[in-house]
Amino acid sequence: HPPENIAVLIAKKYIARHYNEHISLKDIANQVFLNPVYFSICFKRDTGLNFVDYINEYRIEKSKELLKNLQESIASIAEMVGFQNARYFSKVFKKYVGISPAEYRRKHVSISL
Repeated sequence: HPPENIAVLIAKKYIARHYNEHISLKDIANQVFLNPVYFSICFKRDTGLNFVDYINEYRIEKSKELLKNLQESIASIAEMVGFQNARYFSKVFKKYVGISPAEYRRKHVSISL
């Protein structure tokens, strides 16, 4: 089904460019000229993830790099990757990674002297 694949590809590129903004399934479905329900089915079929999980995983991956920088607070990193607040970010991070952002930071920051 090439049209669906193209729509999903466009959606993934959009997410890569706008992951730090509010992104709704409906907005992206409109951009690729598909019914949101149909787009959601295509997205899940092509990526193996539902739309929200895909965006959350993308944001969490981006945040992992940022957490290695001690200059940024966890709250500001949450905002940078598109989460409205640090508490929700921490909850989602823990769901996907298994540990909190603070624990992740402690385990992955290398102190260079």
